[in-house]
Amino acid sequence: MSDIHIGVDVGLSKDKGTTIAIWRIGDRLDFRQIDHPDGHILHRLRAFRNDINPIIEEATGPESKHWLEAHICIEKPLYRLKGKSLNLIPLYMFLLDGITAHNINARNVYEVEPAQLKKFVANHGQADKIKMVQCVQRHWGELLNIQGRDLTDDEADAIGLMMMAACLDDNFCGGGSANIEWTQYQLDVVEGITAYGG
Repeated sequence: MSDIHIGVDVGLSKDKGTTIAIWRIGDRLDFRQIDHPDGHILHRLRAFRNDINPIIEEATGPESKHWLEAHICIEKPLYRLKGKSLNLIPLYMFLLDGITAHNINARNVYEVEPAQLKKFVANHGQADKIKMVQCVQRHWGELLNIQGRDLTDDEADAIGLMMMAACLDDNFCGGGSANIEWTQYQLDVVEGITAYGG
């Protein structure tokens, strides 16, 4: 059986939710959204921490954790934040700890900077949201059966992160069953991605 690849667009700002893209080679792409009615970041991260395992089991089947390995890319906040925004860093770490705490065989959890994600998807570290959506469709629309779908920028980011996880699995973790042709700039980007705790 093929491994599962997961991209997590945290969406730490108050008016955004957390978008998760989940894909196992040969299966359909699946999205999950975590919101909290009051928009409070801590409440949403607590919900994420509690819900990540059921979300993956619902998408892949409860037996999946016994025979799948999860490869997860998660977008991290910039560490040069100032003022109250600094609170995002420990909250993000709380979320990340929630992923690794669950028994989902998360052998590889990777932290991705926003510029790395943009470079991987669009070959430009400053690509805007429209460009990111266009490039996701161009690179993987047919593979993921999302041609013509109106993706949100959060969904496009989550897919980009998910495909980074697939690329890392393909090229550095003994995977390779996806038969995806990665560009040289995509390979260059993932070579610089650091595993959580690595």
